[in-house]
Amino acid sequence: MQDYFLHCGPLILSGFASETMGQFVLRGIKYWELHTNGFSLELVLPEGGHQGMLRIKTPNHPYPPRQWLEHTMGNISLMGRLVSGAADVNASVARFQHSRTEDISLHQDVFRCPLEFGAEHNELVYDPSFLLRPTHGGMKKFHTTLAKHVRHRLDRLEFYDQSVEVLLTQTILSLTGTGLVSAALVAE
Repeated sequence: MQDYFLHCGPLILSGFASETMGQFVLRGIKYWELHTNGFSLELVLPEGGHQGMLRIKTPNHPYPPRQWLEHTMGNISLMGRLVSGAADVNASVARFQHSRTEDISLHQDVFRCPLEFGAEHNELVYDPSFLLRPTHGGMKKFHTTLAKHVRHRLDRLEFYDQSVEVLLTQTILSLTGTGLVSAALVAE
């Protein structure tokens, strides 16, 4: 099985900069929101519930291709193990909207939990305590070093203006022609 994650370098890095798995999950949701419009992740925590769901939503495809979906959910499971530093971090249940395939041995190897097919949602179900679990390594030293590096680089600039006017102008200019400029985006 692969021990690398194509296109997920920034997400893995954010995991090592997160102190808890909950912080990593929330950063991951935001990362994918900024990275693609093909799907989104939603953390569902029912009140008083004994489980939390990391749900994959595909607004443009009510039934996404099973290979893509299984690959994505498998990567999420494997990243959870990598970032937590614990090989025993598994979902309680992996749920898929599509029907069961004949051979699920690879699914069992990757997910290491009960599998449900024909489910209402595509989701990984975790015990809520998973979100409180510490990550493999908080990178506080990395944050400090990065902050010093950024400050050093900014101090060397002849002109650096963080005013709202300059930020707004740069945001609009960088998005002009992309079709993404909106009042709501600029307001953020």
